[in-house]
Amino acid sequence: MTCRLSMRAQGAASLLAATCVLCPLARSQFGAPGTPASLADAISEEKVKAAFVIRFLNYVEWPVTSFPKPETPCVIGVIGAPALASELEKSVAVPGPGRRQIVVRQIGESDAMPDVHVMFIGAVDPSTVKRWLSLANLEPVLLITEVDGTLPKGSMINFRLVENRVRFDVALEPAERVGLKMNSRLLSVAMTVTKGSAP
Repeated sequence: MTCRLSMRAQGAASLLAATCVLCPLARSQFGAPGTPASLADAISEEKVKAAFVIRFLNYVEWPVTSFPKPETPCVIGVIGAPALASELEKSVAVPGPGRRQIVVRQIGESDAMPDVHVMFIGAVDPSTVKRWLSLANLEPVLLITEVDGTLPKGSMINFRLVENRVRFDVALEPAERVGLKMNSRLLSVAMTVTKGSAP
């Protein structure tokens, strides 16, 4: 199930219908060529990335076991990106009616693997990125990074700046390996989609 659907929504058909309603928003606000990402509209890069992360929750399906109870919150872990964590906290402060609660947790670089559904790994040192990708790749966790070269190492979505716009690339294999399913609507706004383990 996705993180932000109504708690009553069950089954693939319901998930797809609820997700497709949001697809025009995803294309018009986030990722379509020509959409300013940050400086041009005085919007911070962190704010744009946080908006992307929240939208991703509607386009990724987790195994049913990831949410054992209707009230189980969707937990987003953030490592090495306090400004982005702050933007995420603002975005999820008031959940919509009937929507699953979203919790944002800042994780220390040397912490043990937390119980999360999404992990955002910031621009920390390469050894820390490698460690967290290795740890999180064993669980159904959506791994998001912002460092070049992380997709071949297990990242599922990697942000990058293209002509001063925030864009992202997707790697399907590590997501599918842990039981995550990415909707085609998400893939359609990615810069590149890699089906194998490396671009």
